[in-house]
Amino acid sequence: MIVPVPLALLGQWPLDKAACAAFWDSKMTIIPLILSGGSGTRLWPLSRESKPKQFLSFDGGPTLLQRTIARATGPNLDPVPIIVGAYGNHDLVRHDLKRMGRRADILLEPCRRNSAPAITVGCLHALSRDPNALVLVLASDHYIDDVGLFQSGLDEATAAAQAGYLITFGIAPREPSTAYGYILAGEAVGHGTVRKITRFVEKPDRSTAERYVDDGYLWNSGNFLFSAAAFLAEIETLAPAIPQAMRKALMPAQAGPSTWLLNAEAFGQSPAISVDVCVMEKTARAAVLPVRYDWSDIGSWPAIWQASVRDGGGNSAIGDGHLEDCRNTFVHSEGRLTVVSGVCDLAVITTPDAVLVSNLKAPDGLKSAFERLIAQGRTEAVRGLAESYPWGGADSLANGPGYCVERLTLSPGAMIRIRRASLMALKGQLLTGSLAFDSGRLADLGSFSIDDHAVHTLNNDGDLDAVFLLIGSGDGRPRDAIEDATIQGCL
Repeated sequence: MIVPVPLALLGQWPLDKAACAAFWDSKMTIIPLILSGGSGTRLWPLSRESKPKQFLSFDGGPTLLQRTIARATGPNLDPVPIIVGAYGNHDLVRHDLKRMGRRADILLEPCRRNSAPAITVGCLHALSRDPNALVLVLASDHYIDDVGLFQSGLDEATAAAQAGYLITFGIAPREPSTAYGYILAGEAVGHGTVRKITRFVEKPDRSTAERYVDDGYLWNSGNFLFSAAAFLAEIETLAPAIPQAMRKALMPAQAGPSTWLLNAEAFGQSPAISVDVCVMEKTARAAVLPVRYDWSDIGSWPAIWQASVRDGGGNSAIGDGHLEDCRNTFVHSEGRLTVVSGVCDLAVITTPDAVLVSNLKAPDGLKSAFERLIAQGRTEAVRGLAESYPWGGADSLANGPGYCVERLTLSPGAMIRIRRASLMALKGQLLTGSLAFDSGRLADLGSFSIDDHAVHTLNNDGDLDAVFLLIGSGDGRPRDAIEDATIQGCL
């Protein structure tokens, strides 16, 4: 019988099963640990640094982050996940949580250090909530088609995780991809389907990947289940500089209700390394659960096309896209009619400020094109015209030398504080809904002006969205004059 490993017994290896069994009298709760720090640049122009792919929906439904949170909801799963993400995306995380009516502990990274530090700091926080916690590590931007199969896989893996194994979920390869790590499963752990890992290899070349597929290797999904204490014990041995830096980063770090801004100096001292290279390739505790559900990391436009609903010609259109005499073509259109005719194997992505036409069979060219945009200083590479915030949203309508016009939406119950930006006067024009501007009320196309340096408030205490124009003269975007916001009922 496989029994869980209590924190007090981690130093005993091999484990005293009788002592472990005596320690536990009930099944422990699993804390979801969601990694949300990726930039998603391979899905430009829809995904940008200001709004990475985990905060996007590719079918008009929930965002990828919202789907991940929903997937990690159920029996034996703690209803308050831990989300580790970039400081600059804090508003987007809060926005998705608010729309779901959910709470989370949010750990904000001051810089990117890859997955090993992110998981380490998440496990340290999990232990502060439960000294015997299991953590379910999930990427925030993956696609899984069958939530029922996903959750039944958790049930299969829990006993092995409680026994001290670090479990990854293995995917049967669809092709010899060079984008994923490969796992060779060995002997079974106990009586279940979890197996020890014989080999763990990061992203091989094409010929090696072909051999791995023939030899029965699995893809590494990058999602894990393990005891927080067991993981920390391994990384203390394999890469002690990481937990040392993360402990310092957490103290003190509280930045608000359920939010921790990690110390930048301490966090930056950690090596930047993936958990696969740092731990999973080296540990003797690595195990894999082969799973039966369809999975994708949604890491490229070909992956989006493959996960979409296609017609008999292999075509798919999301948004206002129309295809004529095409084969294996994908169109994603945001807000404009996009017509594609007589082509094959193309991805055509249109947004209000950028258009991408890319070969679905050769997606790697996008990386070099994107890098050139960054080198040229193109703002379109990192942010779009429209962005969402916890208080609502903003999109640019027109701009030129010395002026910018934006349309802002303030959600019911939201209040923003705004101060005139440097060298900018602001004028507002209400379009729909009602607003309170300072102590007065605006309605029926009312207007307001900000031409001093005082802080002013805009409050939507109604039941409907308030939509208004904000016109700025000078340099900068009007939305950047917003200093902070309060959202009634924000979790």
